[in-house]
Amino acid sequence: MTSPSRHLVRIPDSIDFATAAAVPLPATTAYQIVHDAAEVSADQTVLVLGAGGTVGTYVVQLAKKLGATVIGHATGDRLEHLESLGIDRTVDYRAHEFDDPALPGGPIREVDVVVDLIGGEYAVRAVPLTRRDGLVVGVPSGQQQGLGEAATSAGVRWTSLIVEPDHVALTYIADLIENGELEVTPPQVAPLEDVVDVHRKMAAGRMSKTVLKVNA
Repeated sequence: MTSPSRHLVRIPDSIDFATAAAVPLPATTAYQIVHDAAEVSADQTVLVLGAGGTVGTYVVQLAKKLGATVIGHATGDRLEHLESLGIDRTVDYRAHEFDDPALPGGPIREVDVVVDLIGGEYAVRAVPLTRRDGLVVGVPSGQQQGLGEAATSAGVRWTSLIVEPDHVALTYIADLIENGELEVTPPQVAPLEDVVDVHRKMAAGRMSKTVLKVNA
């Protein structure tokens, strides 16, 4: 098997092979959102919709590392996890809508960057919470219904993102992991023979990111 060199970096000593297999796609996606698409800086406020997922937790950590104020939208034990990562504010979507003007702690307003990791109507709902000339980043690409029209009408920039192989991002992520500056949650591991059951459970939302192991 061969691979272009830009797809590869040395695995940090602090993680095992299964964890290393699960890191590149979500972590590179988060890097390209934070560093490339949004160019997040220390004076900005970032709202992350779907912050409790794998990509979301990486986005939170990378934005916080740049000094941004980060608001995360999640529920359950994922709220506590986000708080352990140093997030500035959380919104429990089972208790409150993120765009509720009567949101406890005050309404969310004038954010600089919205990262929508959910799709559907969420990005459009976030446009009024975004400052003029702010940015809404939609991931997965093309699943934000009506975002272009709503953002343009409000004077808000918008973009979608499809992750691409990125040696610079992988090197940066690997260095953070090696230095203990990025928390990585080990994935579940299942044998390749269970692939059908794994896909069914993931489709039903009953299973988190899973690495399939091929037995020699």
